[in-house]
Formats: sequence, structure tokens, C-alpha cells
Amino acid sequence: MVRVGVLGVGSMGQNHARIYGRLRTQCDFIGLYDPDFERASSLASMYNTKAYSNMDELIDQVDAVSIAVPTKLHYEIAKKVLNYKKHTLIEKPITTEIDDAVFINNLAKENNLVLQVGHIERFNPAVQELKKIIDSEDVLAIDFKRLSPYDPRTKDTDVVQDLMIHDLDIVKFLFPNLVFHQIQAVGQSPITKNTADYAQVLMHEPNLMISLTASRITEEKIRTISVHTRHAFISADLIERKIIVSRRTSVSFENERNSSYRQESIIERVYVPNYEPLQVQLESFLDCVSKGGKPLVTGEDGLYALSMVENIRQKIYL
Repeated sequence: MVRVGVLGVGSMGQNHARIYGRLRTQCDFIGLYDPDFERASSLASMYNTKAYSNMDELIDQVDAVSIAVPTKLHYEIAKKVLNYKKHTLIEKPITTEIDDAVFINNLAKENNLVLQVGHIERFNPAVQELKKIIDSEDVLAIDFKRLSPYDPRTKDTDVVQDLMIHDLDIVKFLFPNLVFHQIQAVGQSPITKNTADYAQVLMHEPNLMISLTASRITEEKIRTISVHTRHAFISADLIERKIIVSRRTSVSFENERNSSYRQESIIERVYVPNYEPLQVQLESFLDCVSKGGKPLVTGEDGLYALSMVENIRQKIYL
């Protein structure tokens, strides 16, 4: 049984608490901490755990923590937790600065600790199934769209760090050994004026093109991945968790009356399991802590995603 705690009970931290409260066979949910002790106490009573007014006291009592505090606090709190020699799951992005992310990774390695970053889309069943499909395909191009209405809570960051970072991590998951040297990026700031609210990125190598669009000025929430391969077109909806594969074919059929017809394409509707990605993410984290395994999303993966974000930002804000 892994003794676990949650640091920060905003919208994401509340979900971590909900899941840990459910995983009683895998963990002992020791408690949670938030500067708003009243809010922490209310949540603790819901999940039969304890609210702590002192962060250090909670960290001292556990084997592992989820860090779900505001991004600007990720570095200092992760450093504290790792110096206590506790396993850590930190929400995305890993930190705000690349140097801080490097330090956090090194600290986890020095202390032989699990460091997992909360890029939850890797645990989306549609993404998992999509990878299985394209691993056997000759992929030519992929188009990512991650569009949302404006949320005032994200005003302090741009759409690349807030939204596009998810798809940058999915690219890493789908093509773990690919390094893009050619990247073009543009952005617009119609709402916040000084940070990009809409961004488009094109990454290309000789045999593969990847386009990414992220928006927080779109009224409809859209999360799609379109894959063009040499012999098929694959469409994945990450919200509906549906995948459709359209394959080119040219097959003729004749019946007993000597009439015939030609089938020029085949449509496959892929079965996608129905489960909550966050629960699978936390189950995976607890499993790594108890068995000493490697997380699906490592600290290095978090550093890669942050580095890609900074590369794209530099091109947008030139």
C-alpha cells in the first residue's frame, strides 16, 4: 500500500483526491494540503482523509504525492518533495523554466525516485489505440486540432503552454525517436493582447509532416487527430473517444446472376475501451512507486514537451 497525498486542491487536485479516494486497494490516502484550509477540510471529509495546514507535515507522512498547485509553484514544491525523498507526480507542464525542469529531473535520478508528469492524454484510450494502429502504417502526415472557448483562468499563460503542449507530448508518444529540425509557428492574441490565444505550428521532416492548431477563442471544444498514411485515412476524436479508419481498396465481386460491383473503400470503426484516463494515470503512478517501474510519462518527457513549447514560443514572439 502506497501512502499518498495531494498538494493543491484546485480543479485538478480535487480530481486527484477523488481518484485516490477510490483506489483504496492500491493506496493509503493519507491527506491533502492547500493554502485554503477550509476548502481542503471540506474535500478531506468527502474522501475520508485528513486536511493538513502544514505542507511539510503531510509530505513527511507519505511515500508519494501528486503536485497540483499553480504552474509557477511547480519547481519549488517539487524540489521540496524530492528533497524529502518522496516519489512525485507533477501536473503538466513540469515547470515554467527549462533549467528548473533539468534540475528536477536530476534530483529525482540522484534519489532514485519516480518522477511522472501529468500529460494525461497519453492515457486517453483513443490515443493508446491510435498508436497501435499507426505503428503498422506508413504515416505521411498528421493534423492535430485542440480548440476551446476562452477560460479566464488561463490568462497568465499562452495557448501553446496551456493546450498545444498536450499534442506535442502525443507526438513524442507516437514517434519517440523522431527529432524535428524544421519548425514553423505563428500566433495571434485577440483576447489577451500580449500572449498567443491562437497558434498554428508546422513540423516537417522529409517523410513526415505534422501540423498542430491550438485555440482558446473557439466556441466549440474540439480535440481531434487526423492521420494520412500511404493506404488509409485515420480520424480520432479524443473527446468522443472514437477512431474511424478509411482504407483504400479495389475489389470486385460477382454474384450468381453474373452481376458485379466494385468496393473502393473500407470503413473500420475501431473499438476504443471506455475508462477514465486520470484513474489509469494514477494507477500507473502507484504501480511504478510500489514496483519500481518506469512511468509512461517520465520527467524527461515533461522536459521535452517544455523545450518544444519554448522553441515554438520563440518563433511566435519574434
